Amino acid sequence: MVNIKMKTKVEDINRNIYDIKNEDNYDFKMEKGINEEIVKEISKQKNEPEWMLEIRLKALETYKKLQLPTWGPDLSELNMQEIATYVKPKSKLNSSWDEVPEDIKNTFDQLGIPEAEKKSLAGIGAQYDSEVVYHSIKEELIKQGVIYTDMETAVREYPEIVKEHFMKCVPINDHKFVALHAAVWSGGSFVYVPENVKLDIPLQSYFRLNSPESGQFEHTLIIVEKGAKLHFIEGCSAPKYNKVNLHAGCVELYVKDDAYLRYSTIENWSKNMMNLNTKKALVGKNAQVDWVTGSFGSKVSMLYPMSILNGEGAKTEYTGITFAGGGQNLDTGFKVIHNAKNTSSVINSKSISFEYRTAGSFSFAYSSGQAIYSTLSPREPLSTNLTFIPISPNTGFILLYFSSLTLYNRIIGFKFITSSKNIFIKQKGYQKDTLLFFNPEATAENGLLKHENANAQPFVLHLRRSY
Repeated sequence: MVNIKMKTKVEDINRNIYDIKNEDNYDFKMEKGINEEIVKEISKQKNEPEWMLEIRLKALETYKKLQLPTWGPDLSELNMQEIATYVKPKSKLNSSWDEVPEDIKNTFDQLGIPEAEKKSLAGIGAQYDSEVVYHSIKEELIKQGVIYTDMETAVREYPEIVKEHFMKCVPINDHKFVALHAAVWSGGSFVYVPENVKLDIPLQSYFRLNSPESGQFEHTLIIVEKGAKLHFIEGCSAPKYNKVNLHAGCVELYVKDDAYLRYSTIENWSKNMMNLNTKKALVGKNAQVDWVTGSFGSKVSMLYPMSILNGEGAKTEYTGITFAGGGQNLDTGFKVIHNAKNTSSVINSKSISFEYRTAGSFSFAYSSGQAIYSTLSPREPLSTNLTFIPISPNTGFILLYFSSLTLYNRIIGFKFITSSKNIFIKQKGYQKDTLLFFNPEATAENGLLKHENANAQPFVLHLRRSY
């Protein structure tokens, strides 16, 4: 008797609740484009201190110098001259939902945000277009010294903390869209958890973009001091328009010694959104950061959170799923740098493709002579080439490049353990998946990927499905 395994059928996601549109009714909308006058006007609208304006202007100069990424999905459809970088809604920052304008409140009601606050959250922030319109935190957390507010308030009321951490975990020159973010950022959340304070109930921020042909550039800055604990939840959505919208937020997480942070994200952008988000965490001694990520929307996504394990005994775990339906190209994954002794990482990354769209998913971890864990969601039939360039002789390796890949109903996991010139592979996937590794001294020839550095000696990993 022959057992025939049927391919899993996946339905596209119902976006009715997320595609609710309000009239584009704003208090102020910046002219389209990006230049020095626009950056200065954003800073003026926010009544910012001079030091923040200086950061913005330096970031603008960096943005002008940097080129578009040459890896990942095609971004040629994005034209910054057609994007308004700042949209101020007709609402001030409120501490009661009753004070939020009716149309905005109705949107968050349908998304379930006020109800979630009542049932399971210790505090919540709600951003609409470029500004936070609602924010709250339970009184008992304030008494413990916890700070949870919008970023604009943090710049004014906690300038020394912001100066010390803002754009330090994610440097402005990281890539072109980080520089753009630093120049035009608006909104976002600031969280500070004092030493040994443990929050048993999560905090949540929700970011809603309503205005067409605009961008959202919220900044999230979280500092969890020594021995403290926090679970932070982030949600994002937008209705669909016929023109491109842009999301280029930034998340900076500081997890100090012996602290714990779980960062959970559901990104459900519309299918006209370019989602070019950047997230990084610095993790101290015996600290841990866990990421839980769902990426279900946008036309194009380039999203690769990173944990930098700087302290001995630091840990990180990533669990992520990406779903791509018709008209989507989602390039997602995770990165870890093992920068101290006895650090560890666990990466669980899966992708689902509907209607043969691209849902690429990759992860890698780099260390010096330690274990490297990676996962890959391959296109079927599985046949691709990855190039690894050694960072230093006979130590760690870093994933340099591969094309976007699509997962249908399988995922491969593999483990690298470096020892001198030998690489041993432990296969963790399905029984019908095999990993083949050939000469570690091989160069990228015969149609395999090549690195632009002609002197590099790549390691070529060839994956193939066998039946």
